[in-house]
Amino acid sequence: MPLPQAKRVFLRDHSLQEVVSQVRFPTLLEIESELPVRFQKLIQQDYPLLSAGKVLELTVDSQKAPVTRETRQFEFSSRDKRSKAVLTSEFLALTTAHYDGWENFKPRMAALIAATIECYQPALFTRVGLRYRNVFSRDKLGLSGVPWGELLEPHVAGMLTQGVFEEANITGCSANFGVNISESVKVQINHGLLINQGSPAEYVIDNDFYFDKEIEASADAALAALDGFHAHSNNLFHWCITDRLRDALAGAAANGERIQQ
Repeated sequence: MPLPQAKRVFLRDHSLQEVVSQVRFPTLLEIESELPVRFQKLIQQDYPLLSAGKVLELTVDSQKAPVTRETRQFEFSSRDKRSKAVLTSEFLALTTAHYDGWENFKPRMAALIAATIECYQPALFTRVGLRYRNVFSRDKLGLSGVPWGELLEPHVAGMLTQGVFEEANITGCSANFGVNISESVKVQINHGLLINQGSPAEYVIDNDFYFDKEIEASADAALAALDGFHAHSNNLFHWCITDRLRDALAGAAANGERIQQ
């Protein structure tokens, strides 16, 4: 699926709610059996707050009975708690609610990958992912009362462009689909109305880029994959929205913090 090329535009960050990057690897029993003391020392300047716990994972196979497995999870948070590094025996992830551009996000993920390799030497990476979750509020953008069909492209807005139902009577509207953008890049797109009790509805566009083939467990290999995802993220974002929403986002950026995906 070739996406139209879109110019990178400065946007205000209030629409970008969360960015997540993840690398998965074969199970590392060392993380299950020992505390990640050395890993913590390597990253604690940026992520000094620690929360440790256990997570239940449910595996469903149509040929077998469901299997529940308990795994340890360590969350290392920044001082403002808006960013966190998550380490388990099967993956490393960086999550942030304060995305300040790819040029700043990428080195932070690189440092975490390097720390993981130095401490645990995973044999390979089995999946690499990069996810952008945008939430659009018409009130915040000065677009109260503007129909979603004027802010989202028809292939995204779907029934919201038809005008058959009054928006106030719509209690839910969502869709998801997966696309192979190239031989090595896949994306899962989840989007729809976010209905808030007592508050105006918002619209979510959640783009999860990934590939799930085995690659060398090196920072260079993982970052090359992430760069490939990022190269498509701007094009996909602008493929989803109309000029009216784009202009509102750019206008908001002129009066506040500016950000690029």
